[in-house]
Amino acid sequence: MKRKLFILLLAVFLAAPAFGAGDLEMFNKRLAEAGNEQEKADIQKEIGDYHAGISAFDKAADAYIKALPHLRGRLSENDRLRIAIHMSWGGRLTESEMEIRSILQGNPENTRARIQLARVLLWSGNPDQALAEAETVLEKLPEERDALLVKADALRSRGETDRAIAIYGSLLEQSENFDIRIGLCHAYLKQGNVKEAHSCSALLQPAYPYQEQELAGLRGGLEKAAAQGKRYTLKAEGDALAARQQFTDAAGKYEEVLALPPRFPTDEWLRMATVMSWGGRHKAAKRELEAILAQEPSHFHARLQLARVLTWMGEFDAAIQMTETLLASQPDDRNVFALLLVKANATRLRGFHRDADRLYSTLLSQAEDFDARLGLTYSYLAGGYRVKTDESLAQLKPRYPYEEKELDQLRAARDRAFRPRIYGGVTFYDDDDDNEVTTFSTGAQVWLCNWKTNLDYRHASTDDPDRTEDSDALQLSTYSRMPWYGGLGGGIGISGGSIMTWKALADFDVFYGSVGFLAAREAYAYTAELLDNEIRATILAISIIQRPTDRIALRGSYSYRDFSDDNTSNDIQAGVSYLFFRKPAMAVGYRFRYLDYERQSRGGYFDPDNFLANSAFVNLSFETDRFYGYIEPYVGYQNYERYDDSHSEIFYGATGSLGYRVNKWLAVEGNAEWGNYGGSNLSSGSDDGWYYSQLGLQFIFTF
Repeated sequence: MKRKLFILLLAVFLAAPAFGAGDLEMFNKRLAEAGNEQEKADIQKEIGDYHAGISAFDKAADAYIKALPHLRGRLSENDRLRIAIHMSWGGRLTESEMEIRSILQGNPENTRARIQLARVLLWSGNPDQALAEAETVLEKLPEERDALLVKADALRSRGETDRAIAIYGSLLEQSENFDIRIGLCHAYLKQGNVKEAHSCSALLQPAYPYQEQELAGLRGGLEKAAAQGKRYTLKAEGDALAARQQFTDAAGKYEEVLALPPRFPTDEWLRMATVMSWGGRHKAAKRELEAILAQEPSHFHARLQLARVLTWMGEFDAAIQMTETLLASQPDDRNVFALLLVKANATRLRGFHRDADRLYSTLLSQAEDFDARLGLTYSYLAGGYRVKTDESLAQLKPRYPYEEKELDQLRAARDRAFRPRIYGGVTFYDDDDDNEVTTFSTGAQVWLCNWKTNLDYRHASTDDPDRTEDSDALQLSTYSRMPWYGGLGGGIGISGGSIMTWKALADFDVFYGSVGFLAAREAYAYTAELLDNEIRATILAISIIQRPTDRIALRGSYSYRDFSDDNTSNDIQAGVSYLFFRKPAMAVGYRFRYLDYERQSRGGYFDPDNFLANSAFVNLSFETDRFYGYIEPYVGYQNYERYDDSHSEIFYGATGSLGYRVNKWLAVEGNAEWGNYGGSNLSSGSDDGWYYSQLGLQFIFTF
């Protein structure tokens, strides 16, 4: 507390000379006319006295410093002390201290000078020296109030708040004083006793501008302390929740805590960020971990936890790269295990099951570990390896509550994938050519070892302006993933009572995705005209899916069809998409299609010559515990020739589905599609009227 004006009221100081309104121009004129340095010094002192009289102590200090070298021998001790005090109030602490020490060198018994020296030392950040000077006075004058106040202030600055509070209290028992009272308030605040500090501040009655400033500073400290009190309360609540493994609730508390300054020590900060990630607040956890690394770039465990969080956020490439960088730093064996586990999880979720399985197996060869075994089981599950999934699942032995929860989730996912099921539903279709199709379907799915086997039945009732046709189709199909990380499948069926259908397929994991091959014989039963003409087709096809990054997907395919009415076609499709958001997911993409028929057969199907289509789409998808679904609107431009006519037009539409898991046994799915895309398999054989719509509902029972 620098500007102690009450000192100025004490009789030991000479009153500063009074001036009128402050004719600074007069002073400047006199300085210009002064004949020597002595005369100039006298004027500088007058200027200093003038500024001190209006409380402009910074300007007063500047003037006094210019005057003192030429006046010191002619000034009284009290004048010099008064000037030194004013210089200290003006912020010139070093110069003030030198002047006071000069006074004490000439008169060591000047009590007021020594007390002022103690104040200046305290304001300069030297509480130990200030305390020593105050004690020097108190040895001779134990009841000296100003010395006791400086002592209390110095003790408070040193953190000895209990001793300071005792002195402040004793002084206030004698008489109320603003400077003593505010010192007591600050002591309570520093002690952490915010309640007492508030009560103390309510008694403060400022009388001078500097006291108003001091009170404003105290109130600011009280507000900060209140915020800090909330901070530590929230942290304590978060710690209690985390100890009970209620990580979601704990994460909410920690996020509030970390929004309040200052920062906690790094280890505690990292612990809270980790719990936040466990509680599902991945974005917030990532932000805190990145803030830690901004301060400590080489902090290994912060980088390791960030790699985990990136995996949980779906940023698999970044997580893999980070683990590889950390592995290159040659950590100890324990940390190598943790790093390889994070890398394996990110690799699996990226879709590289072959590499993930190798990493998990390496870890499990060192020691049986729940998390590594869990990851390997999920990898087998995603790959469709039923036997391996069940064998690995049987080896999981949870020891902690969170592991029990993880195991329950895995079992539920396994049941959804591999348990037998029956399904049935209905679909309604119509278009602008007055084609109407009602399709009833049912089927069953069972797993025979690693072979997913389906038996499907479909009944279609079709109408157009010229005919009504019914069709029945039965198909048996199966598919299995092979040890070389590929798959084989096939099927056989009958359509319309006499048309045999079949298919054979294979796929292989290649580069960043897969390559698939298909050979099939299909019956076209989409409209009454197709059924009437008994159109069939033999198909040879190849498809490629590649995901060079965790956000980019590339797709391409080529199909050759040989129709039963001596027509053939070539169908080339390609597309690219970019994943902008993950939960819920939003991808934006582009598709290209080229379709060419040998001739226009008028067989009831869309058979253009040189069909070209370019389109853009947005895919929005989501999944919760109960609901799941997607919607995909699209727009594009298509042009083609058919029956010697050229067509060019904008096409658009949307497709989507919504599912609801009623319980673990029953799910209900609805689907819809609408558009005017000429390349749809359901498009009619007419030249015009491409608009079509389709609605469907399906029930799935799992046993």
